[in-house]
Amino acid sequence: MTENLWKLSATKTARQIKESNISCETVMISHLERLNQTRSLNAVTTHYDDDTTKVARKEDTIL
Repeated sequence: MTENLWKLSATKTARQIKESNISCETVMISHLERLNQTRSLNAVTTHYDDDTTKVARKEDTIL
């Protein structure tokens, strides 16, 4: 399921997290995987994959 989570709207994502159907960490991993698939951006980007995953994991414990 993680491969399609990046397609969900923010509202649907928040609802799924609130209902404990998905975790913040799973959503973040899905988005990071999508970013890695679409590396053809015309921009300079910096990835903080480890930091964002840690923050998502922390949020899961709070929720």
